[in-house]
Amino acid sequence: MEELAASIGKSQEYVLKDVEKMMKLGIFPQAHLDEQKTCLILSEATYNQYLECQKALKEREKEEELRKISDNETQENQALQEMMTQGRNYLRILKEANDAIPGEVISRKISMLEDVIQRIFDTVLRHPDQMGEMEQFMDYYLPTTVKLVNAYRDFDSTGIEGNNIINAKKEIEGTLDTINLAFERLLDDLYQDTAMDITTDASVLQTMLKKNGWAESDFTGGNKE
Repeated sequence: MEELAASIGKSQEYVLKDVEKMMKLGIFPQAHLDEQKTCLILSEATYNQYLECQKALKEREKEEELRKISDNETQENQALQEMMTQGRNYLRILKEANDAIPGEVISRKISMLEDVIQRIFDTVLRHPDQMGEMEQFMDYYLPTTVKLVNAYRDFDSTGIEGNNIINAKKEIEGTLDTINLAFERLLDDLYQDTAMDITTDASVLQTMLKKNGWAESDFTGGNKE
């Protein structure tokens, strides 16, 4: 179409309108335009070859798209498995520290910590789409928490009750309370989207039941006889 337009000194849009008009009038009975309307194909055989090429191209594009989706899923699954492995390692370290620390109060706090961390990882395993919420947790909060517990274990194993050690242990004990609350909130946040979806479904269901008279209704005449 570009060559035709250039040969007669007209715009490509002008030539296209003329060609389409002539095709409708049957002046070019075997003529076809490509999908982009940039090429005029003057034989049925050539047009069939073009269609086959287009079909093959679309199939290749579809296969490439499916391959990309598969690759993305593989990468996401690999990232999830790596996170789970890291999580199990942190939980193992916490349990070992807990077993080594004799104090009941601190031991109870660490046990609560182990429990909430385990529930966080269980939730992400069931809902991998929440992995994006775990970046800061994995990069900072969890390793720092483990570092604090290990520090408490080291302080406890010295057998010294100096002011510095006592104050540091008290600081860690208080911080673990804050961490447990924060991790509980993180766990709750992981269910935010699911909770919103369920709440919406429940609300719509109640509305439909009332509207159709299968439940006590706010609509006039909504009770089913």
